[in-house]
Amino acid sequence: MAGLLLVYSGIRNGAAMSAYRSAATCRAPSDALTGEQCIYTGPATVMGSTRQTKLSVDLVFSDLPGRSFTAQFATDREPPQASQSTGSLVTAQLWNSQVTKFADVGTVDDPDYFARNNLVPGIIFALVSLLAAWWGIGFVRIAWRTPGRQGVAE
Repeated sequence: MAGLLLVYSGIRNGAAMSAYRSAATCRAPSDALTGEQCIYTGPATVMGSTRQTKLSVDLVFSDLPGRSFTAQFATDREPPQASQSTGSLVTAQLWNSQVTKFADVGTVDDPDYFARNNLVPGIIFALVSLLAAWWGIGFVRIAWRTPGRQGVAE
């Protein structure tokens, strides 16, 4: 089952990376919100930031007033401290209604940082799991056919 999940994840991540890399620049900032496959890059103001396990930064794009977004970062990939301060003006990138880059740092929603190699290990893991299951079922069948099992009336 885990192997199949890795295969699915690899296919899904591959499709997202392909769509992201082939996306054009948005004609209007709002196009990045409507499911258009485009990327909007523009100025954004930091409204606040919090840290629990990951750093989260709330921001508003200057060209998209009234709409706020949250960017989250992996602990090993965070923007500079100065860009996290409330009121800071930074350049951010929006794709598919998600913030993908903030102050030139990829967020957890950036397809460039998705796991790229899930497909091949997933296929290998699924095949090894199937082989182990087949082998285990064979041993169980042999054990059930073996005469002289305890607790069986003759």
